[in-house]
Amino acid sequence: MVDRDWLGRVHEEPHLREQPIIDPHIHLWLADPLRYTPEDYLADAREHRIDATVYAQCYSEYLSAGPEHLRPVGEVRFALEQSSRARSIDASVDFCAAIIGYVDLGSPELVREAVEAQVAAGEGRLRGLRPELYSTDDASTALLRDERWDQWAAALQRNDVLLEAWVSYRQLPDLTRLATLYPELGIVVNHLGGPIGAGLDDVDSSEMRTVWLEGMRILSLCPNVVVKLGGLGTSVFAFRLWSQPEPPTSSALAAMWRPWIEPVIELFGPARCMFESNYPVDARVGGLDVLWNCFKILCDPYSNEDRDWLCRKSAARTYRLNA
Repeated sequence: MVDRDWLGRVHEEPHLREQPIIDPHIHLWLADPLRYTPEDYLADAREHRIDATVYAQCYSEYLSAGPEHLRPVGEVRFALEQSSRARSIDASVDFCAAIIGYVDLGSPELVREAVEAQVAAGEGRLRGLRPELYSTDDASTALLRDERWDQWAAALQRNDVLLEAWVSYRQLPDLTRLATLYPELGIVVNHLGGPIGAGLDDVDSSEMRTVWLEGMRILSLCPNVVVKLGGLGTSVFAFRLWSQPEPPTSSALAAMWRPWIEPVIELFGPARCMFESNYPVDARVGGLDVLWNCFKILCDPYSNEDRDWLCRKSAARTYRLNA
């Protein structure tokens, strides 16, 4: 997944080197071709001040036996193991300080058992669960309107677990409905609320942007919702920079992403937004040094306090981290 020859064609000194960072969305795999380990991340991030990271589920190292709904426990245990492994390399980084697992929203009884099993396996680090909500269907997503949300939300709230929501922009009204129905349920919107096709300069993108922005505006009225700013290097967006001879600089990346990131900060405020690297998935568009320089450049118009919220404090508060 990480083309180091291509990424190596651009190297940058860190912008605002001393700005502390909590990276609230990273992935790890041990198996090729996706292999990406704590050693890789720590090497890629070495010139920035990363205080902590949050592990986000990516179907890695599930249990190979046992009930299907409990197999994601293996990923939580894996993240804990990688935390210990990273500590032996660089104890200054609280690696996998928080863990986001996966839950299959099947029967409420199985969901309750799955949530409790992952909380127990996380040894105090399990903070969120990310079910499969994402859909690009024109119609409202059935799962977001399922009548069983009373029981699912109760299972999450009872265990003080966040709902990590990766949705497309078409699903934002249904997500707003959930956030309104369950105001005590903390919801973390992944990847800017899914403006699918962002990066295309055509009429379709313009229409999508209008729908997306209105959906995000209404969602921002729900105080139990925070947003991750990033993920724009994934293939569902249109910043297909990996086909270029060289990766972009942080300044070029900031110019491309500013029209999508700044409006979200304006709607939700810095204290309810957090930059995310989504690494190594977003290695398709730039090195980790370039990504964090891009995010810091996007912070330049804001005060030092607001920059700290965007780079560290919002993630610390959301995931209950000592940073």
